[in-house]
Amino acid sequence: MSADYFQQYWMTIFAIFAAVWYFFGVMAYRVQEDAKKRGLSRTAVTFWSVSIVFFGPIFLPLYFIFRSNAIFTAKEGETPLNIKYILCPHCGESNTSERTSCAKCNKQLDEGIPAVGTKACPYCGAENSVDAGRCVSCDQVIGYGRADNDEDE
Repeated sequence: MSADYFQQYWMTIFAIFAAVWYFFGVMAYRVQEDAKKRGLSRTAVTFWSVSIVFFGPIFLPLYFIFRSNAIFTAKEGETPLNIKYILCPHCGESNTSERTSCAKCNKQLDEGIPAVGTKACPYCGAENSVDAGRCVSCDQVIGYGRADNDEDE
């Protein structure tokens, strides 16, 4: 190819380049929103979105291969997962934070008692603390995130 070829078709080449970069920019935004819904950290969300903008053909398929399978959004007929829950200090039942008495044992819920105990990871079965957001073994999202989703970090 000679320089005459590029001089003749530079506008077409530039338009194709701009269209491809725009496509990966839109896909980076979509990946950013998806990663936030899946509970990835702010750093991971930034990494994936920037990588897809600049290296889209490589990182877009990688994101779809390695993304977490856990989606913590409420489907129709389910309760939303951003509702805060507290454990009853008497029986261990999960109650919404609006309740003043336990739904199971009807005893008064004390505000100052933190949640204690462990829970099993649904993916690998490892034991984690009750307030853990991610599994210590497989790093999957297992807890309830904050409603503002990492805005104060």
